[in-house]
Amino acid sequence: MCSYLKRIADLKPGAFLFIAGKSPTLLYAREEWIGKVVFGGSNDDGEGTTSLEAIIKHSCGRLTVSKKDIMTKTLSWPDKDKIILPESDFSSKFTVSCTVGGFADKIFSQNIHSTIMQLEEFKKPLIEIEGKSVVIKINDELSSTRKEAELKIFLEIAEHIVDAVVQQAA
Repeated sequence: MCSYLKRIADLKPGAFLFIAGKSPTLLYAREEWIGKVVFGGSNDDGEGTTSLEAIIKHSCGRLTVSKKDIMTKTLSWPDKDKIILPESDFSSKFTVSCTVGGFADKIFSQNIHSTIMQLEEFKKPLIEIEGKSVVIKINDELSSTRKEAELKIFLEIAEHIVDAVVQQAA
């Protein structure tokens, strides 16, 4: 796994591999944010998770973007926090909840919809922004070498989302 993550780090500007014991961690050092790639063990579905967890320089509101399914319809934030989006391919597939409406407007004014739609190819994508924390998570563990191409795609999408949040939070 180490050589696999090293190849990923070599392809990503500002990324480097930190090795402590037997668990290597892919870290990012950017001007406006720092982050790490986290591979999680099995969850309730018997699948692992992969996420890019970032801390940004400036604090922003609280926003969640999740794939629409039965679970998100029953366990999501109260309806008062849901953002009503114009009818589109994006709004039919994703739910957006936000405590600060202006923040959601800023994020979505950058045409971030198309980037988030690219996450659709992954299982149960979830974006959570709270204060200075940005987490982009999927229900698929991409830590094996046979999933290297998928991890590269996921990281490109996740980095773009974090960069968009950073621009709007400043």
